[in-house]
Amino acid sequence: MKTNKRKGISLIVLIITIIVMIILAGAIILSLNSSNIIDKAKSAKEAQNISSMNSAVTLILGELELDLQSGVKNLGETSKVAYVKNALEEQGFDLTGYGIYEEDNQIRVAKRDVKQIYVGESYIIVLMNDGTAKACGNNMFGNLLDGTKTQRTIPVSLRDASGPLSDIKEIAIGHHHSFAIMNNGIVKGWGLNDCGQIGNGETAGVDYALSSPVDITGISGVKQMALGQYHTAALTKDGVVWTWGHNNYGQLGDNTTINKKIPVKLPALTGVKQIAAGNSFTAVLMNDGTVKTWGQNSNGQLGDNTTTNKSTPVNVSGLTGVKQIAAGSSFMVALMNDGTLKSWGSNNYGQLGNNTTTDSLIPVEVQNISGVKEISAGREHVVAMLNDGTVMVWGSASHKQLGNNSTTSVRIPTKLTSITEIRKIVAGGIGTVALTNNGILYGWGYNYYGQLGDGTTATQQGTPINMQEFLK
Repeated sequence: MKTNKRKGISLIVLIITIIVMIILAGAIILSLNSSNIIDKAKSAKEAQNISSMNSAVTLILGELELDLQSGVKNLGETSKVAYVKNALEEQGFDLTGYGIYEEDNQIRVAKRDVKQIYVGESYIIVLMNDGTAKACGNNMFGNLLDGTKTQRTIPVSLRDASGPLSDIKEIAIGHHHSFAIMNNGIVKGWGLNDCGQIGNGETAGVDYALSSPVDITGISGVKQMALGQYHTAALTKDGVVWTWGHNNYGQLGDNTTINKKIPVKLPALTGVKQIAAGNSFTAVLMNDGTVKTWGQNSNGQLGDNTTTNKSTPVNVSGLTGVKQIAAGSSFMVALMNDGTLKSWGSNNYGQLGNNTTTDSLIPVEVQNISGVKEISAGREHVVAMLNDGTVMVWGSASHKQLGNNSTTSVRIPTKLTSITEIRKIVAGGIGTVALTNNGILYGWGYNYYGQLGDGTTATQQGTPINMQEFLK
């Protein structure tokens, strides 16, 4: 009798336990469903908001075009992007977290995101897709364009006298001078100007170091710029190259070694697709897939099988079928159409990636790598993004800029494992910055001036740190 009673009680307990488990499971499922519903609702609301803003943009631009044609309005130096932004805010749209950008001659609203990363010798600039930008690090020569020369370990906005710049299309960054190509075509320069590298016709007095931007005149239609240590090169939309600044090695390519304070056109050089600059030399990728170089050649960085400096462009020996070029301090890397790499010049840290530390006067094959999508070079290290999303690194690790928490140089491409899911990666100076697929910025390497933007300074940052302050 007692046994049957115990069995009955056990059965009741079991039934109750099952019921409780069912209830809990139902609650979990309900919670997950609710979470999914909330996430979907948020996404739908966000999509609806972007859609409504873009519909408003279409109407604003339509009305603006009619007003411009009839002469009712004149934008002057105000870009269409800036005009649209002001018009949306006047209509009551909250643009927090959203950016207004121009691409393929179309203006659209999108979630605010990183457009490009620029890593200099001792400071970093991050450009957003809404045309704003933030900078951090060394500010000795007004590098950060915040109106001061105060070092920053927390990012500040690039600004002029009227406030933060909000209409930037592209940026170029050098050792201590920088440029912004605006959407309206104006080029603004700032920073160190001791050799005329800003291009405003001055080198002395208050213009020795510019902490406020100046417009560069005498040149228009600029689509890309490349900055050396003390010189500047610009590529215009018609495929022509202009240069200015320091010219002691002939790096301006104008057949002289005289510094230039204003842009000088290189008329013999046409059909240029891309430009790059090392410390004291310049390179161009031609439309036909060949590469031309000029300037300092002490380490064979011109790739013409000599160590003689050149003040006019020369062909890189035996190199054809090039898709992209990148320049380090005194070496170069070329991405070929077939996804392989070639390199030449200085190789003291293995930056040529051919498993030696011997300089090369002509292009050599980079080993242990294929399927490359894009490349970027720092002072003496290289990063390469592969088509499958893998990132390979090699060269100098003096400040742990390879991201493997080591100061041992690497002579052949080695997989970066400290961070994954990378969308974009940029090397510069002795540091590296990467943008992940989910929009997070990470940086490593040299951080002596606090250029990684986390409020700290460190000579060697060996592992990636979150650079979230740039995105605020």
